[in-house]
Order: sequence, then structure tokens, then C-alpha cells
Amino acid sequence: MSIFEPNLVRAQICNVLPHGERAAFDTNWEKSIEQRLRTWNKNNNHADEQSAPAQFEWAVHVVEYVSYLYSATRPAPIPRKKGQPVPDPPPKPKPRSLRPGIPIFGPRFVPPSYLHLEKRSNTPTIEPEMAYLKALNIIHPFYYPQLAICPRCRGKNVGWEGWTSAGPREVYSVRRGELALGCQIRCKDCQTIKEGLSKEEADKFTHCTATTNALFWEKWQYWEVPYGLPIFFHKCAVTRELLDLLLELRLTTTSMGLAENIKQLHLLEYHHTVCDFLQRWFSRDHSESFFSPCPLKAFSDPWDENGYNARCISSSMITDILLENSHRMRKGESEEYLRTLTARVMSLDATFKASKKATLTGTDQSKTNPSEGGLLTAVSEWTEVMTWKLCQSQANAEMSEMLGGLKDRHDVLEEPPPEQFIADNCCHILRAILSVFPDAAVGLDVWHAIQRYLVTIVNGTRNPYRLAVAEDLRDAILIKGASKEEPAKYWAKEEQEVRLEAVHTKWARRGGVWTAAAAKVHADQLKHVRKGCLMRRCQDVRSDGSRIEGSHKGWNNIMRAHASGLETFVALGHDFVLRRNVRIASSRADPPPFIAESTFGSHHVRLASHGARLWNSAIEADRRFYRATGNDFRPRAEMRIVDSGETFGLIRSVDAETFGGLIRLKEEEEPEEDDEELLQRAEETELTFQQHQRHSPTMELMPP
Repeated sequence: MSIFEPNLVRAQICNVLPHGERAAFDTNWEKSIEQRLRTWNKNNNHADEQSAPAQFEWAVHVVEYVSYLYSATRPAPIPRKKGQPVPDPPPKPKPRSLRPGIPIFGPRFVPPSYLHLEKRSNTPTIEPEMAYLKALNIIHPFYYPQLAICPRCRGKNVGWEGWTSAGPREVYSVRRGELALGCQIRCKDCQTIKEGLSKEEADKFTHCTATTNALFWEKWQYWEVPYGLPIFFHKCAVTRELLDLLLELRLTTTSMGLAENIKQLHLLEYHHTVCDFLQRWFSRDHSESFFSPCPLKAFSDPWDENGYNARCISSSMITDILLENSHRMRKGESEEYLRTLTARVMSLDATFKASKKATLTGTDQSKTNPSEGGLLTAVSEWTEVMTWKLCQSQANAEMSEMLGGLKDRHDVLEEPPPEQFIADNCCHILRAILSVFPDAAVGLDVWHAIQRYLVTIVNGTRNPYRLAVAEDLRDAILIKGASKEEPAKYWAKEEQEVRLEAVHTKWARRGGVWTAAAAKVHADQLKHVRKGCLMRRCQDVRSDGSRIEGSHKGWNNIMRAHASGLETFVALGHDFVLRRNVRIASSRADPPPFIAESTFGSHHVRLASHGARLWNSAIEADRRFYRATGNDFRPRAEMRIVDSGETFGLIRSVDAETFGGLIRLKEEEEPEEDDEELLQRAEETELTFQQHQRHSPTMELMPP
């Protein structure tokens, strides 16, 4: 941030220059700002506002100042004798250094405040117009030489073509709006390609783009954008602070709620500015008003376009930013991190409360829920979400499709597959799981098993024995409950059967506990016990499925009590899964190396992995350049990219597309043949045909 006072900066530069160059410098400065003011007043969309002249007049001085810095530091061409060949690769000219004494401001320029007026004059003119000026962000090669990349072909054979002729662009911020001004970049390679296209194709082909245009940034990750630059979208531009605030808070609120919060922050800043203006006016010495009058002027309303002009971001823009962030970054981040997770024990369950929010709205405003099968999720023994899917039906085939991707992940990572799956409908989904993991054990969730008994108690929760019955049922299944130090221990299935029978008999003799349906429920649960559904193959890890119910609370908190479109819900789902998994991994006693060494608990995993990659490269470069001193720096872990082919959230279902396999076509695999086999077969066929011609009876009857 730089407080830019045009007259002061101009005088400082002029004093540094030799006496013979000062007059030409002043003349060029005045001529340039006058020409640029005329261009902006003609082309800018906000030129008709009363606040525009003061804003433009201050901004053109900023532009002229940056132009001077760029011309003063531009590399001089390398001299080469006539006929001398150009070396390959050609040498890169080094930029020149600024003269000592020339101030360096930017790239974010802040207009002067009332404080600067008071300290530079005993009788300052305190007017509200000074408070209407907004900060200006400059996107120029002087500050960001790394932007010399073509947005279309990603080539570096580009040139800078001057400032944008439309003038500054509005930028939404947290408390006070800002402006942004950029340059145009022209790709010479794309221009050559465009010259060979037809007129219709050339009109759609872009080879010159402004750095304040969303097309220039559409292939950039947000963390790749130089720090401090605004983020540009098709409909708006926002500061980095506002973008981070929106993405950090959007998961726990709505776009309308966030827009209202931002509006209140703008109004808070407005009232602070009004009070500061009035206090400065009161503190001025009005006794000398005859020589320097300063009458009071009314401060404009916050939404007055000709005054303060507090433009706030709208809820629709917030939603667009959320979806753009999911498409460009968050969805890929979440899926990349999910593909690195493995599990020994998994819990499966589907929730319908959250999936009912993800609806589609027709042209007649009718709502349709395409996820009739609910939101199917699977968590590991650490309660990390391993995979999730919005199912179109409740068919087990959709579960098998989801588990198939999980199996491919373990195969790619060369990790053993999960040993056990826990669910509340274990026998119903048994075949679906065994079709993918034939050696896995499928068990019943203890919490649901106990709840099936408790719903058959007389008077339900009002029964005084309900808590005691629940404790007896738990002790009949578990040797010891889970604690922070160790997981739960389970009885063998034979012991569980005996103990459950004893619990049922005990409370049946007491009376006033079981209803008529208790006998059937007890018989059904004993069938599960005899099958081993309440046993656990892995008792050294947390293997009870009731923990997945806690994750449902997080899913249900997405857009709580508010309607949600399908696209928005899926975008928030990817964000929720990544945040939850990173938070759980960082809280473990032995977190993964990437989480512990690189992210430190941050859910911006791509940025953390990029930082770790840069650090590791810097270590190698330091050892290469400074072999004598060397270093003992420790490299940081990078996020592994696993090519398992999995997708999550809203994905295609082969079972749903083929109506449960009714129209599935048989796929026949043709053997692959290389070129040599094909040539050999062709030669054999030709020889066989010639032999057939020589020995064929019909050939003997034909005339020569």
C-alpha cells in the first residue's frame, strides 16, 4: 500500500533528473495526462458520474508515474554488429536500475487523506470529495513481469501493448470498493495463426487480452495469481481479502447472508468516514475563513453514484464466485486429496435429509430431486470421508460402482483393501460389497442394533428402565467401550448370543419393559449375531459404524433451513469434504507427513504442495550453487497425485443409465494385434489364395 501524492512524487522525480531533462519531463507528463483523461472520459462506463473527474485526475497521475518507471527500467537492446549471427538461445537483456532518489510506490496506490492536507497547510480545504476517492490497483509488467504469458497458448513470445483504453475497472472489497487498471498483452504466435484464418474464425480468435479481463486469468489457479492482485471474474472483480472471506464463510451461511454482512461492513466504513470528515472540519481553524474559506458541504449518501458510491457485492455474484472456485480449484483439490486416503475399516451409510436440498428447478418453477437414492458416504476408521456420491436410486449397483473406484485406488497405491465394512443394513448390502471386496467382512452398526431394541420398550423414552436396558445391551455386545486411548473391544459371537438372550430374559421377567414386538426384534438381532455381524475382525482400530452419523450432522448443516440448487450443493460438498478430512488428519496423534510438514492444518492443499515443491527445489539449487557451505535442510512432503480415475459427488451411474442393466449391451473384447502380425497374416492369406488358384478346377477350365 502506497499513499500517492501526485505533485510531491512528480517534484521528487524532477529534482533527480538533470537540469536539461526537466522541462521535457514536465511537458510530456502534462501532455500524457491530458490525452489519457480525454480517452477515459470517452470510453469509461462511469465517466458520467460526478466523482469520476476527481478520481480520473488522480488516477492518470498514477498511470503516468508507472509508465515513467517502466520506461526508465526497460532493458536496453543488446548491440550486435552487422552480419553477426543471433546466438541460440538469444541472450536476455538485463533491466536497468532506477536512479537514486526516485521513489518506488505501488502496485496498490491509495489516495491522500485529510491528514496529508492538514500537515501540508495551516488552513486546509476539508471537502467530502477527497473521501470519495478509491484505491487503485495497477497490473503492469513493472510490478509483475511473470505475467508475460499468453492466456491462450501459454507461450512467452508476447509484447505489452500499453494501458487499457476503457480506464479503471471496479473492484469489490470488504469495506470499501477499489479500482484496477491493467495493460494489454499481445501474443505474436497467436497473431500469426490468426492471420491465416478466415474472417469468421478470426473474429472468434483472440490474440490480445487485457490483464483486467477474466479471459486472461481463466487458466490460473487463485494461488498462482501474484499475491495482492485482485481476482477477476466475468461479471466482477474482487480483492484477495474479500475472496478469502467469501470462500471461508460461505460453507456455514448463505450467499444472501454473506452479501448482507458485506453490506453492513461497507456501511460501517461509510459512517466512520463521515465522522472523520466532520471531525477534521471542526478541527480546522475557521477564524481565518476570510482569506481561505472552507464552508461546510454535505456528505453524500452511501449509494450515491455521484458521491461516495459504496458498491457492494450481490448475492448472485457470491454464488457465481463459489461455483467458479469449485470448478477451477476446490473440486480438483478435494478429489486429489481424497484419492490419497486409504482405510482398513469403513462405515457406509446414506442420508436423505441433505440430498433433498439438492434440487433442480424447471421453467415452471417446479422442484425435482434427482438424488432419490440419497447421499451415500463412506468414512474410515479415522472418520475421514473416503468417498461420497449422490445416488439416483437405492439400487445396490450404485454402491458397487462407488466401491469399485475405491478398490482401484487401493490397487494404485499398492495398499491392502479394507478388511471390514460396517453398515446399518449389513445383510442387505452384503452382496454389493462382496462383489468388489470378496475377502471383506460386513458387520452391523452397534448403535443401530441397540436402537432396534429400544424402540420396542413400553412408553419409549418415558420408560424409567430405558437407560438401564441400553447399558445392558451395550455390555452384552462390547467387552469395553471406546476411549481416547484405545478402541472398543467386542465379545465373540457365541458370547454375544448368550448375553443378549440373558438381557432379553432379565427384562422380560421384570415386566413393564418389552412390547409385543420385542420378541420378533430380538429374534432378528440374534440372526445377525449368529452370522457374526456384531463381531469385529479388526479390534485394534475404531471399527464401529455409529461415528458416520456424526458426519451426517456436517452434511445437514450445509444450507441449513435454506433451499439449495444441485450445483451449489455439490460445490459446497466438495469444500466440506476437504475441510473435514484435513481437520481430522491434522488432529491425529500421528498425522500424515504432508499434513504435518506442509499444510500445518490448512485446507489449501494445492498451495501447500506447491510451496513444498518450491522449497525442495530451492534446497537442490542451494546445494548446487553453494557446494562449499552446503545445507542440511529437510525437504517437505508433497501431495501425491493418484490416478485412480475416481470422481465424487454428482457422477454418472451406469446402472441408472441402463435402467438397472435392462438395456446393457454385451461388450466383446477384440484381441490386440500389432502391425507385424497383421502383415504376416496378410502374406499368408495372399499365398493361400494363389495356391487355391493353381489347384482350383475352375481355373483349369479357363482359357489362357
